[in-house]
Amino acid sequence: MSFRIIRNMRPVAKRNAALPPGAKGRSLPRDPEDGAKALKASKGVDQGVMHGSQTTSRAAKLSTSKKRSAKFAEPNKLRVMTTGPQATQIIAVGKRFLYARLALGLKQKEVAEFLGFTTQTVSGWESGRRQADPIALVRFANRWGVSLDYLYRGEKATLRHDLFTEIEKIEAVEARP
Repeated sequence: MSFRIIRNMRPVAKRNAALPPGAKGRSLPRDPEDGAKALKASKGVDQGVMHGSQTTSRAAKLSTSKKRSAKFAEPNKLRVMTTGPQATQIIAVGKRFLYARLALGLKQKEVAEFLGFTTQTVSGWESGRRQADPIALVRFANRWGVSLDYLYRGEKATLRHDLFTEIEKIEAVEARP
């Protein structure tokens, strides 16, 4: 079923499918961009059918509806973290970041405020849901004296002695069943 525009701007079923070009009540194409062009063209031909403000608002509505339909055309998908060595590395860095924070006796809020992130972001790093920002890890390491070798590669030999012993205690507690 095709539609045509009448004076009150409501679509009605078109009775005669073969209207001559330039006749009043032309049907609008399905593509909104072509619809806007047809409305602008009909302004000159159909003086009584549309006014200028109605034409632009209708064209804007058609353009907006196209954007909206394109936005929601594909259903929302859950983002699945990649598996394999990259995901394992992200989780490991986050866990070592957590152990270092706990060994230093810091709260997530303190670390988040210093680094300029939210506590949710820091929590995401520690749980492995998000990849930690490298610049933030450098700032964390410089501020609290944690080595980047430990954070990225897990080398405890590069840690200060007091930090090393605290991290060993935390890992022992975590390893318990």
